[in-house]
Amino acid sequence: MTEEIENQVAWSVTLDIQPEFLLAVDGLLFAAPGAPRPDGASTAVIALDLQDGSLVWRQEFPFVMVTGLQSYNPDGLVVQRTAVSQPLLFLATASIDLLRGEGALAAISLDGQERWRWTNHSQSVSQPAVGPDRLAMLVGSHQLVMLAPTDGRQLLQTALDAYATLAAPLLREDGCIVPTRGPDVLALDIDGRVRWRFTAEQDTWLDRTPLAVGQLIITTGSSGVVYALWQRDGVLAWQQSIGPAQRRLSPPISNGERVFVGAADGLYALSLADGRIEWYFATERTMEAAPVLVGDTIYATCHDHHLYAIATSDGTERWRYRMTRRIEVGPTLALDESTGQSLVIVADRGGTVTAVLRTPAGVELQATGQWEAAVTAFATEGHLDRAAALSAAFGQPQQAAQLWQEAGRPEQAAEQYAAAGDWLNAAAAWAALERPRKQADALIQHANAMTGNPAYRDDERAAVWQQAAQLLELEGESVQASECWLEVTQYRHLPVITVDVDKHEGLILDGWTRLQFIVRNDGFGIARNIIIRASGSQFKLEESSTRQFVALRPDSEQTIWLAVQPCGYGDAVPLRVTITYQDKSGAPHEQAQTVYLRVAQTESGRFAQERLPLLTGSTIPAQIDPTRLRQLLSEYFDMVDLQALSFDLGVDFEELRGDTKTEKIMALILYVAREHRLEALLARCREARPFVDW
Repeated sequence: MTEEIENQVAWSVTLDIQPEFLLAVDGLLFAAPGAPRPDGASTAVIALDLQDGSLVWRQEFPFVMVTGLQSYNPDGLVVQRTAVSQPLLFLATASIDLLRGEGALAAISLDGQERWRWTNHSQSVSQPAVGPDRLAMLVGSHQLVMLAPTDGRQLLQTALDAYATLAAPLLREDGCIVPTRGPDVLALDIDGRVRWRFTAEQDTWLDRTPLAVGQLIITTGSSGVVYALWQRDGVLAWQQSIGPAQRRLSPPISNGERVFVGAADGLYALSLADGRIEWYFATERTMEAAPVLVGDTIYATCHDHHLYAIATSDGTERWRYRMTRRIEVGPTLALDESTGQSLVIVADRGGTVTAVLRTPAGVELQATGQWEAAVTAFATEGHLDRAAALSAAFGQPQQAAQLWQEAGRPEQAAEQYAAAGDWLNAAAAWAALERPRKQADALIQHANAMTGNPAYRDDERAAVWQQAAQLLELEGESVQASECWLEVTQYRHLPVITVDVDKHEGLILDGWTRLQFIVRNDGFGIARNIIIRASGSQFKLEESSTRQFVALRPDSEQTIWLAVQPCGYGDAVPLRVTITYQDKSGAPHEQAQTVYLRVAQTESGRFAQERLPLLTGSTIPAQIDPTRLRQLLSEYFDMVDLQALSFDLGVDFEELRGDTKTEKIMALILYVAREHRLEALLARCREARPFVDW
């Protein structure tokens, strides 16, 4: 539904001139007519206060008409229709009296004082195009002139083989693109040499300021045709007729995807790629003045007395404002920094200048440093990705994460949640992406943040650590999973049982030997009803299990004996050992491991066995065949002497978790190193493979 916004007016004044040029700079609005007043031979330039439209100053320029008004920041920021600090105004004029007037370009300070003036006594100077270090203008009927904007020093003057227009050329780093009063568009190098020339049908004038978008130059004129030329050589890429034939078009604007052009019957949106008409906004009168594009809104004036706000996406009318008389001048956007109000300013044929309040687009707010308001504007306009990126850039990761999530970008949301320290939401986002390792890392961060925080109970902390452990196990990260399980045991006050086989006089074939098992509780809760069982075809057992002892408190140990008789001999005779116990709640636990023992065939070969770690209390199945271990470690760490590991390791490598050999080896070494028995091996591995995260 069309919305008239008659009540959204900041101020409105009627001047004694008919403005053709409007320019908002640094809290002021400058208005200038195209022709002198009917009752006199001078042209007035008027400065109004943006806050209320009151007169600030007025300057008269005799015997000339204004052909252009532009602004320039001495620091190098070119500004048009936006607020900047301490710029100059450039006033271009043409003579209306050949004896007493002349075409000139005057540089004027914001208080109306002339700083410098350039003229070569030609009749006219066009609207200037202003860059950081030069400005370009068309002078007389056949000249292009470039000046230094700070002092008016002439940098270039070259003759044109075409009739000059009063529209501004398109200034570029490598030269400029020149419109003409004829069917030609010229591309000139920075030294004035013609690089290429495009010529349309002879009954048209391509006299509007061209537009550069991507690799294209877009130009319009008097025949109702839009032309797209390749920047490199001026070859026609496409052309599109819009509106009634042989009727003048507005200068083009673009958002990088579409080209927008006003015509005698409304506003057209063309595909930048091929010129296809994507939508059309109909009006009963002409839209010949240059529209203004900010964000996803086009502001366009029409001879039907209206200012329109139109969506770039589909041409939907957002609102309109009606003036008393027809509007022939394009709108000007301004920001009144004293009030924070964003304005769109229009002037009608009767000289009435009106400032209409509007919700500023995100890009405008961002350009003026109001990033928080820009985020809100982008979000309101539906540009959630831009709002999120801006929030992240200005150090608001939580807000950025929420915006990324709303935009359907969970990976970016997860990263920003992590940056904000919101680890639970980060974990949820990684879970939605089915990234369990990332989810586990976020949960670990959250669990660490819970430590010492009285807002959390131990069972809540344990649940987070357990979820992380289970995810890591799914990913084959057994070492890190075991560390998480250790945290679970702490917060659930569970026992952690370790078992060592103590030193003995050595084993001999068919000889009975008592194996001493040292059972230790390194955990955080009591262990009850502990029993050790042994089995294996290579051993006879006096009893298959030890006696049960009732309780083992944390930081305490118990010694249990089993008598065994080897039935085989060799360097690694396997004996399966299982320990069962209950925690304080009565829940059963069981750990099993194979220990490989050296058994001599005769008495002369008997070898005293040192203390051997058996069950470590880790959730990693730590069972490794030492022969296989030596083989694999030698492939990757050939500088390590593994001979001494034969009887120091009592675990089966094949049961170590990990997808690759390297992962299994790292899990093994870390596992053993935590028991402080192979620090030398770990040190050698660090030296040999410094790029591995040991």
